[in-house]
Amino acid sequence: MYTMDVNRQTAPSNRIRHSGFTMVELIIGMAIIVIISTVLGSVIATSLKTMDTISTRKDLITTSSTAATRFSRECKQAVNFQDASDSLFRFSYVFSTGAGPQLNTVEYVISGNHLTRQLIGSGIPQLLAQDVVADSSSFVFFDNNNNATLVLNDIHRARMNLYLTDDDHFVRFITDVYPE
Repeated sequence: MYTMDVNRQTAPSNRIRHSGFTMVELIIGMAIIVIISTVLGSVIATSLKTMDTISTRKDLITTSSTAATRFSRECKQAVNFQDASDSLFRFSYVFSTGAGPQLNTVEYVISGNHLTRQLIGSGIPQLLAQDVVADSSSFVFFDNNNNATLVLNDIHRARMNLYLTDDDHFVRFITDVYPE
């Protein structure tokens, strides 16, 4: 006769459960990591490009500002205009030294892709700005009635228009000077 033992425990299954991740869980985890990495990479790339743009524009503005400051300082003290065109401005100005006032003649020239300044009689021109767009940069002169003029004894205001570019970046810098 066949009897059944009710208290007997059932035999363990042949399948043993290991702790860990299934293949589906690993694939989902990797997909999430790829998405997060892509978003972070995009944010970092955009930030680096923005920093590069700011740095380049800052350099162009600093160059323009330095050139404009020098031009303004000397032009305000101008006592004699000798030559004026859209790419050249030559004038004499009084420069104070320890030995007293001295008359200097200076020439500003926009040519090629440079703005240069040369103290006449002292040799080599000094590069004030490079990356100048010569076709768009110029000197403009105005009389007392704000009409454009090239008559040397009629110049009341001198304007230096500088357009600087570094391929992708473009800066326009305008300086108006009222010579004394």
